[in-house]
Amino acid sequence: MTTVAFAGAGPLTAVHGLAAQALGLRVSHVAAGTAEEAAERARQLGARPCTYEDLPAGADLVIVTAPPALRANEVLRSVRAGAAVLVEPPLAATLADADAIVDAAARATAPVLYGESLLHAPVVRAALDRVRMIGPIERIEVRALHSPADRRVGAEPGVEAGVLAEVGTRALAVALALAEPAGPVAVQARLERTGPGQTDDRSEVTLRFPGGAVATVVASRREPEPAAVWDLQVSSATGVVRAELAPTTSLEHDGEPVPVITPPAPGDVPQLEQFGYLQQLRVAAAAAAGRAQDLWSPVFGRRVLEALFGAYAAAAESGSWQPLPFTGPRGRPPLASWTTP
Repeated sequence: MTTVAFAGAGPLTAVHGLAAQALGLRVSHVAAGTAEEAAERARQLGARPCTYEDLPAGADLVIVTAPPALRANEVLRSVRAGAAVLVEPPLAATLADADAIVDAAARATAPVLYGESLLHAPVVRAALDRVRMIGPIERIEVRALHSPADRRVGAEPGVEAGVLAEVGTRALAVALALAEPAGPVAVQARLERTGPGQTDDRSEVTLRFPGGAVATVVASRREPEPAAVWDLQVSSATGVVRAELAPTTSLEHDGEPVPVITPPAPGDVPQLEQFGYLQQLRVAAAAAAGRAQDLWSPVFGRRVLEALFGAYAAAAESGSWQPLPFTGPRGRPPLASWTTP
């Protein structure tokens, strides 16, 4: 049986812990910023609390959900010990840290995976298969629309990230996966906030690809209650693929419904399967056990982070186009100053 340890004890650890329990994996240890946090989450998961320095504590797989500024250290620690690693997005707080993770993963004896669960969601996986059938892509659109109440913990403890950094990072990953193997060459962005001193609550990012393809990614925390909206559309000269992930799940190819096979979720939390957490953990556990899998690597995670950094730089310069890969400073977070047009 694959054993799992957690570097981090926040809400995402609870989600991954439920997925591990549903799949019958043993959670052995939980580390956190404080002993109290580690003890509480460990109690909930039937694990032992520990410090970051104790990891991987003999576990086969370490899931890193610690604040982004700590993620490179936790990945490197587990890689040195020979454990497999799954890193929750964003990959790191800076591109210098992302570079360190990519370099370590290339030398690692066990796999290092980029943990964007949506890329394992049944409807997104089915959409990716369909997109490969419609020929050269001309346009990609991804929307992630949430209410103001739907907020997550930000990049640093006690600090709330803007919508681009938290929700937009996941939507960017979906857009970039749909465009694979092409990578973006430029990015433009507009960020908006509803009040002075607040973080951005609406972002619109445009990515340009070789050959002229364009992707638009909209993330918002301004939408009315109750349900979030996640959808995507990909078009070429010969076809259109459209998918909805929330509030309902559906897939269409040229306007015709396409059945999506969603395995029955063990336990009583169907969202774990719907949003890809179970399949992601299946893949990670198999990889940790030495069974070959199709993996989303830290190289892809760094590509997402490059787009995020470029988007913030573009927004700070009133929506100018920024080249990708990002050419600015790699040693500081992307949340440096930006201006609202």
